[in-house]
Parts: sequence; C-alpha cells; structure tokens
Amino acid sequence: ASRRRHTSSGHGTGVQTVALPSSAGTQAAAARADEILSPLLPQVSGSGSYQRATANYTSRPGSLPSQISGGGSAASWSTFNYFNLGLSASQLIYDFGQSSSRWRSSQASADAQRNSEHTTLEQVLFNVRATYFQARAAKSAVSVAVDTLANQEKHLQQTEGFVEAGKQAEIALAQARTNFANAKVQLINAQNAYETAKAQLNQATGVEGPTDYDVTDEPQPPVDSEDGTTDALVG
Repeated sequence: ASRRRHTSSGHGTGVQTVALPSSAGTQAAAARADEILSPLLPQVSGSGSYQRATANYTSRPGSLPSQISGGGSAASWSTFNYFNLGLSASQLIYDFGQSSSRWRSSQASADAQRNSEHTTLEQVLFNVRATYFQARAAKSAVSVAVDTLANQEKHLQQTEGFVEAGKQAEIALAQARTNFANAKVQLINAQNAYETAKAQLNQATGVEGPTDYDVTDEPQPPVDSEDGTTDALVG
C-alpha cells in the first residue's frame, strides 16, 4: 500500500513505502546452528612464543648455586633467540549422537524462526493494507458528509424562503436548522475519524510524523496469479 503526503512548500507530493520487518532473529538462529556444528568439524589449534634472552644459568628455588655444584660458567651479556612452536589437531569420532542431535535441533529452531519471520511479515503487510483501506473509507465518508452538509444548507435556505412566504410553518424552519446542525456534527465526526485512520496508518507503517496528507484513491493493481486454482493459491 502506498500513501501520499503533501509537502509544506506545496511543490508536490512524496510517496512513502512500507518498511519491512528485520530478519535479525532469523540470522541469529542460523548463526547459532553454524556454531553448534563446530564440534563435528576437525579442530586445529596452534601456539607460538618468542623470547630474546641471555644463556646465563638461573638457579631454581631449592637448588645449589652453580659455584657449589661445580657447573656453569661466567655470566655473559650475549643474547639469543628462543622459539617455542606447537600444533595440535583433533576430530570427533563418536559421542553417542549428542553433537549431531544438538545440531539438528538448532537447524529445526532456525527453520521455525524463519517461518515465524515470514508469518510476522505477512501479518504486518496485512495490517498495513487493512489500515490503508480503512483510511480510504474514512476519506470517502468525509466527502459524503460534505455533500450532505451542502444539501442541508440549501434545504435550510429553501425552507427559510417558504416560511417567509407563509407556505410553511415555523416548525419546518426549526427542523431544517436542526438537520443542518446535525450535518455539521456528522462532518466533524467524519473528519476526526479520517484523522484517526491516518494516525493508525502511520502506526501500521512505522512512520513518526504528522497526518497532513491524503490517501490516494488509485485502484490497486491485480495480484499475480489471483485467477489461479484454489490448490495453486493455497500451495
């Protein structure tokens, strides 16, 4: 559904489209499924360290000094590179189906979330279309109320002439004035209902803004394959 908003400068109108809901929940569910799959994949890890130090002997707590034990040599300030590298790999062979069952469960949860997203999207689009047509109906009701008020005004003027000419009683003029006042009230109510319908349309489309626009009366285009069989449409 589209709607037309009048600009304040009066140079034209802008068309706003309906914003679609986010699929972040579905993407998160799919990511969790991929994460749970990781224990089933080969695991490779590596480590490495580098140190630049002297080759001087360092006594450990509780050991004899090198002078007493007879080992070691004079201290030197020469430094050397020390590298320590490690690599390990593992592969899960069998865990009684626990990891694979958790993975299949996460996949089912992701599919359920995907279906829930589709349902939410269809519900949002339905609410937007329904609210749009309600606003169109409210706009038509305003047009009817305007025509009714104009008709009652002419009838009041005619009745005033008849009463002045003595062809109708004063009660007819009072009734005509009452009908004219009621028509004014109906117009006000119709205008308020139209403004409310446009506010509801803003809410349905997620738009924060005023309601200083008119919905269009353009006919809706046909839906693709709407003339198909029931089985094809349901499928």
